[in-house]
Amino acid sequence: MRRYAEGWTAFTTDARRDAESWIRSLDAEGGTNIGGALSEAFAQSPADQSLGVVVFLTDGQASTGETDPEKIAASAEQGRGKFRVFSFGIGDDVNTFLLDRLTERARGTTEYIRPGENIERAVGALAAKVASPVLTDVTISAVRVLSLYDMQPGNLPDLFAGDEMVVLGRYRGVGTGEWSVTGQGRRNGHQEEFRTSVGDRENA
Repeated sequence: MRRYAEGWTAFTTDARRDAESWIRSLDAEGGTNIGGALSEAFAQSPADQSLGVVVFLTDGQASTGETDPEKIAASAEQGRGKFRVFSFGIGDDVNTFLLDRLTERARGTTEYIRPGENIERAVGALAAKVASPVLTDVTISAVRVLSLYDMQPGNLPDLFAGDEMVVLGRYRGVGTGEWSVTGQGRRNGHQEEFRTSVGDRENA
């Protein structure tokens, strides 16, 4: 594991040029330490009121350090703090199970890029997306007599400009009278709440 700098680096023309030069100087040494890379990425917490984002690109499977996909995903979930993880699996030898579990738990997404496809375009599209968060830390709950279960996705992703979220699940305990479902999340550091009410079973 090699770190470019301690702490966050201010984004300036000179800093970008220096970072690019440092990246070009790196040599591949034959190992893929996914767990170590994620732990290093989570080491410095994001600033207050900011959306911490880790962009993880890999072209293979874990071969050094921790190699068990479930343990890597669990460790990342425990250590990520406020970070979201967005993954790019590049090539044909990628552990799709690990990347899907990783981003599902870390409120991100995974995109798979086949050989010959444009990596820069895919990462650029992600950068444009995460620059416009609409609602983060999204939850859905029921009040009064309604109980929700078997929700999919289990961990709801954040919403960005242009996103659409579809949530599937089951409910129990609906009787007569009005009941409601509430969606909550954070926008610009403030809690937001959206509620819809239904008065009978036929509208469920």
